[in-house]
Amino acid sequence: MPASPATQSSASRAPAPQEPGPEPSPAISRLGKTKIVTVGDVEIRATRGESGILVACSLTNSADRTRSIKVKVSVGDGREWVATNEFDFPRVPAGGVASQSTVMGASRPGELPDDPKVYVDAVLPY
Repeated sequence: MPASPATQSSASRAPAPQEPGPEPSPAISRLGKTKIVTVGDVEIRATRGESGILVACSLTNSADRTRSIKVKVSVGDGREWVATNEFDFPRVPAGGVASQSTVMGASRPGELPDDPKVYVDAVLPY
């Protein structure tokens, strides 16, 4: 016979430990010729230009303390060409926003894709 609620130990009513949730899915949108990929607190904007693909990385530190964060991004044509860059954001204050940009694919021979594939490979607080 199960114990009555009055005799159950308080440990049995303690909430189970929370397991980490799944990683957020990317949301993809467009603003003119710019592809925007958002994953959690990170936004990547990629626009094809004459000298390469301009890639801007912005993030919000949603933690309650200052954090340093690295974001690894890959851009490619979806077939054979991929370029990777790591953005480093040291000491972003709690609630703060940081951004950086770079040109990727400038040294690639041949035509750059009009609609580049954009991947957020990793977001690493350190």
